[in-house]
Amino acid sequence: MNVEIAQRLADRRKQAGLSQEALAEQLGVSRQAVSKWERSESSPDTDNLIALAQLYGLSLDDLLYVDDEIRDDVTFEAADRAAKREAEQAAPAASAVADPPPAPADAAAAAGATTEAEATYGPGVSSSDKKGKVHIGPGGIHVVDGDEYVHVSWRDGVHVRDGKKGEEVHVGWDGVHVKSPGNGAGDDDVLVDGAKVVINGEQFDSWQDAHERYRHGWDQDERWYEPCAYSVQGERFDNLDDARAKYGDEVGKSIPVRKHYLRDFEKSWVKFPYPLVVIIVYLLLGILNGAWAMGLFLFLTIPLYYMVGHAIGRKRIVPLISGAYPIAVVAWFCWMAFVLNQPHPAWVAFLTIPVVEWLVHSLSHWWRDRKRRNAAAKDAPIDVDAQ
Repeated sequence: MNVEIAQRLADRRKQAGLSQEALAEQLGVSRQAVSKWERSESSPDTDNLIALAQLYGLSLDDLLYVDDEIRDDVTFEAADRAAKREAEQAAPAASAVADPPPAPADAAAAAGATTEAEATYGPGVSSSDKKGKVHIGPGGIHVVDGDEYVHVSWRDGVHVRDGKKGEEVHVGWDGVHVKSPGNGAGDDDVLVDGAKVVINGEQFDSWQDAHERYRHGWDQDERWYEPCAYSVQGERFDNLDDARAKYGDEVGKSIPVRKHYLRDFEKSWVKFPYPLVVIIVYLLLGILNGAWAMGLFLFLTIPLYYMVGHAIGRKRIVPLISGAYPIAVVAWFCWMAFVLNQPHPAWVAFLTIPVVEWLVHSLSHWWRDRKRRNAAAKDAPIDVDAQ
């Protein structure tokens, strides 16, 4: 399918507020089929095109916005699919007959195929057989060989697909789109245009941002390098659940999402060697005052230090409370048990940890839901009854 038509089908689906799964369910096809339509790897048949037009309340012309150039591409692709079907049907008969001389009808068919290709792409040199089809002319170079193809033209740019590896590259006026599946961690999908870079559904402002994200080990520390916020369609969200609640499950897939990582304050906070300071202070207390046992409490402040920086940088108090309370309980129990020799009933404090954690997270979810409802009510249209 033509890349422009595939993009229009994807835009129509998003405007209708449907995910690929929801559209596939309504049409009675698989989600992979819808995904291939929108990646221009295959074309919906006539029945599905009619069903799409009825679903969106459009005519077929309005659905596809077919112009003369796109109609040529569609005609060529339809002729190619018909040629492949004819070749598959003729294969058994050809195996039973040992290389018969070409009949006049076959010569006429070949001439007709050449004429059809020239009518589609203009004058040029055309060649076709059971394996593939080639056309070279002013309209570009078009080579189709089963699932593999190469299309080169001034209008659409360069579109290459490797059927064996499933890799696909499109270079056009709208940018560069690279898809490379089967690389272990999942499909690699890269889209580059003049305004942004999108890698696996994650949007960056420039190649420098993308290089920093994937080059300097951002994923090595899940706690400090997890995104602190997300932006979808220019709107900022605290988490992906809020974004998907508004824009659907395609967020991070067909709808790019921009992830916001650590701020400069957090980076500076992490770079400070606080654990080294604690070790030095502990050694000084032990050597000068003999407080080797009491000095161990200093090591409990190391995770607290990073939690405080995390909370200040992201302006979120919930992670600080959720992480600091268990540490405080451990410190208090150690004081009661080893300093005051009263482990009982100090151990009861550990039973409060799950209660406090549940209460903190419940209040956090309630607060986020409240903010989301208030934002939705603020953006909702106001109905005014006619007086």
